[in-house]
Amino acid sequence: MKSQKLALLVWGVSIAFVAGPEAGEVAVTGVCVTNEVVLSDFLKVRGLELISKGKEVTLKLPEAKSRSGRSWTQIRILDKKVEQAIIDAIRTQRTSAAPKKKPSYKIADWINIGEGESSWEGPGELKIVAWVTFDDTVSVKCKLLETRRGLMVSWPVQPTSDNGLIPIVSVTDEGLRKEIEKAIVDKYKRHEP
Repeated sequence: MKSQKLALLVWGVSIAFVAGPEAGEVAVTGVCVTNEVVLSDFLKVRGLELISKGKEVTLKLPEAKSRSGRSWTQIRILDKKVEQAIIDAIRTQRTSAAPKKKPSYKIADWINIGEGESSWEGPGELKIVAWVTFDDTVSVKCKLLETRRGLMVSWPVQPTSDNGLIPIVSVTDEGLRKEIEKAIVDKYKRHEP
């Protein structure tokens, strides 16, 4: 049976900074940063930015930044309609309403990290980097770490100035998150070098 593609919907938007309202919309002049956007009631993304240049408005996705200043992509929007829906929801502060459906996901772009190949600065030893793709529309970069407690999946986070961590992307449905993390660990164990 062929699975149906579920379009991700914007369920929630929280604005941190906005440059003045205009005609009932959030005016996007310069940069508008969101506290968070929730997609289809299961994926929370923080730190999205709308950047305007004239009439053109683009979505800047959050990047992780290491303490040494390196930055890299943590999330990819694969569907332009989803990207436009996010932009519209942030600008208007109106979100979609739809029945909850469990998203499909696949673990893609699997990269084994050999000993000494990583510039990983966090706790534990980095084993793999994988992109988890939801409904063929959004991909999230995850890391599998070997810690003192065993294997652990790390979702995208941003270090803070006080040595804390702020989640950039998180799966809000605990059952789904655990299912994905188990699938990543199981795949690693089947293909462990």
